[in-house]
Amino acid sequence: MTIRAIIFDCFGVLYANPVLVLASRCKTKDQSLEIQELGRALQSGLISLDAFIAKAARYTNSSDKDITELMQKSLVRYDEVFDYAWQLKERGYRLAVLSSIGSDSVSRLFTKMERTELFDAIVASGGTSASKPSPSAFEVTIDRLNVSPEESIMIDDWSVNIEAAKSVGLKGVEFISLTDCRRQVEELLNA
Repeated sequence: MTIRAIIFDCFGVLYANPVLVLASRCKTKDQSLEIQELGRALQSGLISLDAFIAKAARYTNSSDKDITELMQKSLVRYDEVFDYAWQLKERGYRLAVLSSIGSDSVSRLFTKMERTELFDAIVASGGTSASKPSPSAFEVTIDRLNVSPEESIMIDDWSVNIEAAKSVGLKGVEFISLTDCRRQVEELLNA
């Protein structure tokens, strides 16, 4: 079946993941892994930002204020990935963002043009039961794109989300670098 839609994760694909920046500053490997798990819980709305910051501060010997500032500074936009998304859009593909961000973050992370012209759907599932890796998150997104799972590719930096997307019938590309992502996406588009 022909691919008609590409779905992007936000943090780790379109933007740097601030949680990984914090995890790299932890005192031990176990604390680093726990920060990553807490980051997943934060992005899914299972813990508050304040609770996440407090744990991160303790694990990195930092103040809450320092953690907040570091998270803001590490929120780096991957312009090259956005450029590739625009190229895909110009080729006629339907595009979406599926992320565990809160709906209040959408206007801060995406320009009006991106929200209205680049992406056909932005599914901000933070705090809902339709958060990745739940199958319902992918189902909501493909429904909004008006495509079938087999016509869709999910790009995400977490393998658990890629496996979940595949279990629903989507193709999956684990984001490691733009070069690798582009190669894998183009192979799927040309298959």
